Amino acid sequence: MQAFRVAVPESDLVDLRERLSRTRHTTATPGEAWAAGTPPEYLESLVEHWRNTFDWRAREEWLNSFPQFIAEISGRRVHFVHVKSASPDATPLIISHGWPYGYADMLPLVALLTDFDLVIPSLPGFNFSDAPAGPFTDETVAQTLHTLMTDVLGYHRYGTYGEDIGTAVSHSLAAQFPESVIGIFATHPAVPSEDNRANLSDREAAFLTRLSGMGWRDRLRRDPGDSTGHARGRAQ
Repeated sequence: MQAFRVAVPESDLVDLRERLSRTRHTTATPGEAWAAGTPPEYLESLVEHWRNTFDWRAREEWLNSFPQFIAEISGRRVHFVHVKSASPDATPLIISHGWPYGYADMLPLVALLTDFDLVIPSLPGFNFSDAPAGPFTDETVAQTLHTLMTDVLGYHRYGTYGEDIGTAVSHSLAAQFPESVIGIFATHPAVPSEDNRANLSDREAAFLTRLSGMGWRDRLRRDPGDSTGHARGRAQ
């Protein structure tokens, strides 16, 4: 394991600005804005912001304010943030991001979860982690992250948080390593299909019955704000 700092070469930033300056924008299609794609004027303002306004070096400095590391697992580089709590009895918590974003979107949680030892990896193939040697699956990513938590960092028991594809990874961590995962929190919980509900516990069956009785799909279509914060965010 070795320390890591984000350091994008200046030549890459110059190249990006040059390519943005050569963007050829289209004309607007008839009809209501956004109904047939991104309005050209919005895209033009976005490109202009990235070309002349966005301060990558300031963002890079912010990223580097968090302790970051690289570990080699099965011959592949895995990048992660590791922030230890001041509490000696802190519970380790691994946080898995979703798609199409990355670990940086999880960093605001650091200030909110000070009672935990936080591990925030870049999933394989994202940001500064190498792409997996084989297929990217929930199971293989979970195995990599479990190795990171146990063999690399020495945590034998830990909790998980995930969202989007990170939720699937968290589910797989709990399924494959129940002796290590002490708890799971997910913003996109997996609900088994009707063909895969033969071995549910009484509590799981009661939960699905409750969902069915609530008519949550229809209610979500009528009023996205009348559900959870997650549902509201997805509806928007």
